[in-house]
Amino acid sequence: MKYCVFLLLLAGCSNSSSWRYDAIPNGESAFESARLLYSSPASHLKLELLKLQGTVRASLFLTLHRFTASPSHSVQVTLSIDGKQFSEPIAYHEGRMRLSLSKQLTDILLFALQEGKPVAILVDGFRETISPEQFAPYYSKLLNSNTDWLKYIKGPIE
Repeated sequence: MKYCVFLLLLAGCSNSSSWRYDAIPNGESAFESARLLYSSPASHLKLELLKLQGTVRASLFLTLHRFTASPSHSVQVTLSIDGKQFSEPIAYHEGRMRLSLSKQLTDILLFALQEGKPVAILVDGFRETISPEQFAPYYSKLLNSNTDWLKYIKGPIE
């Protein structure tokens, strides 16, 4: 019985959001970054939004798998939003586990999520539907990430 109560308390305290925010402060604004990760435990396809030098870039990456090798070194990426499809061939990075979305696909993706619309991503046989639930507060945190306050903290090593 004690274990059941503990498990219920643990489940009630857990964060069920698929979104996760991380910041990497280092005191040099040119090298500081923040990222927003969408990760569903049921899918090997993940979405990463990375803010570096004020610009947000979107990447897709796989866990445990690789994109299929092709002579063009690219795969077709399709975003499906409200029945409309937006497709582009996107070059994969070395190792074939990651690719960076174009600015156009990134803008389409971000606009749809800000409008509260789910976005289905299809790439090389993998599919992930990105839920807009809880996107707005996390994205706002990403856009407004500012670690300048860290330069005012004095540590034991200077």
